[in-house]
Amino acid sequence: SISGNNGSGKSTLIKVIINVLELNRGQILIDQIDLNQLSINWYRDQISYSPQEPTFIDGTLGDNIIGSNQIESSELTNTLRDVDLLNYINSHESGINMVLDNRGEDLPLGIRRRISLARSIIGNGMIVVFDEPTEGLDKVGKDAVYKLLKKLKDSKKTIFIASNDENILTMANIMIDLNIKPKPSVKKVKNV
Repeated sequence: SISGNNGSGKSTLIKVIINVLELNRGQILIDQIDLNQLSINWYRDQISYSPQEPTFIDGTLGDNIIGSNQIESSELTNTLRDVDLLNYINSHESGINMVLDNRGEDLPLGIRRRISLARSIIGNGMIVVFDEPTEGLDKVGKDAVYKLLKKLKDSKKTIFIASNDENILTMANIMIDLNIKPKPSVKKVKNV
């Protein structure tokens, strides 16, 4: 879990982890191998990513969730249930074939976030990266995210989450707080 105030670098660190931004210094190791030594395409295939600000294509809801992935209808239904999107889809006449106009910008933030979460887990990557997954969600939506995170954790996925959500922070095995500044080293100088 990565926490911190707005502007502390949570999203930037997430973008470095998914290899969208390059490091200026230091390194990221994946199973003891420097990220720069891995094939970018292979590495990105290992990642399930849901950004803080989801974007979509003009097309159907299914196009935006499934993309080019091959998926069984039962797996799609389970995924939509996991992100609390199934009732929303079933309430529309066109269902999964509803057209997203204006790249989905007209949809409420909570629905856009659920679509993004569904799209990310359809890829079934071994590394799950979520940036503020509960932001803009109601209690039911947040509870669905917590349940999804537990399911992903139980399936032995590596999960990186940028969030200040206390429920997410308490689930973390490791927490990085970007608000904590290292203590300056102090040298003692002898008076002459």
